[in-house]
Amino acid sequence: MRTLTCQKMGIQEAGENSLYLGLPCTIGRNKNAVFDFVKDKVCKRILSWEGRFLSKAGKELLLKTVAQAIPNHAMSVFLLPMKTYLRQYNIALLGKQSWRLLVHESALVTRVFKARYFPKSSFLAAPLGNNPSYVWRSLFETKNLMLAGVRKSIASGLQTPILDVPWLPHEDCPFVQSDHPALANQLVSSLMCINDKQWDMDIIKDLFNERDQRLILSIPLPLTVHEDCWSWSKEKTGFYSVKSAYRWLRNQSIPAGVDSGL
Repeated sequence: MRTLTCQKMGIQEAGENSLYLGLPCTIGRNKNAVFDFVKDKVCKRILSWEGRFLSKAGKELLLKTVAQAIPNHAMSVFLLPMKTYLRQYNIALLGKQSWRLLVHESALVTRVFKARYFPKSSFLAAPLGNNPSYVWRSLFETKNLMLAGVRKSIASGLQTPILDVPWLPHEDCPFVQSDHPALANQLVSSLMCINDKQWDMDIIKDLFNERDQRLILSIPLPLTVHEDCWSWSKEKTGFYSVKSAYRWLRNQSIPAGVDSGL
């Protein structure tokens, strides 16, 4: 496959001992053997100073500014990106458990966490709380990911509060921004006509700003009665996948988790 790729692109395949940014392109299982070049490079650099007449202070300065920069460069190139990749993958993997807390509300694990950390709200609105467990701290780190990707698909509107739930079809802000007092503690079903599966235009125009009106009216209502359900906006199927979550995290320039005070 490498040979075919090189032929198609008209490039030359790099050898196993090739370097990129002064470091080996291939890292095998034996990290000690691979990074021996760092030690050799430092030794060669120090030996090249033998012919120079330097004071003790001058030698110390060279060690700190030149010799120590070689291993620091290697660690920054290899370890820091790897740490970021692993963190993002862990967040994406943990996101699957957070997704289950939203989707499977009757599951035992969901009922346990809800009773302990968010008895009067959902996982998306839950605070870190006092003296949280290690598991809850880990799940809490996925909240930014969940808020960016989960959406409530509206059918009957009986399972979705109007406020504090991401149910509007908007990429960046799927929450209702209108602050009319009549919206508090109300369900989306109250915005629909009683005997017809369509939005009540009069109510929506009275209670919502223009932005929210436009988004609400763009949501098609099913003719048959269904329950509202959670969907994952980063996947065409609507179901959460670690792959799509990790892909989204890799494209972000902001930290994957939330500020949990760690």
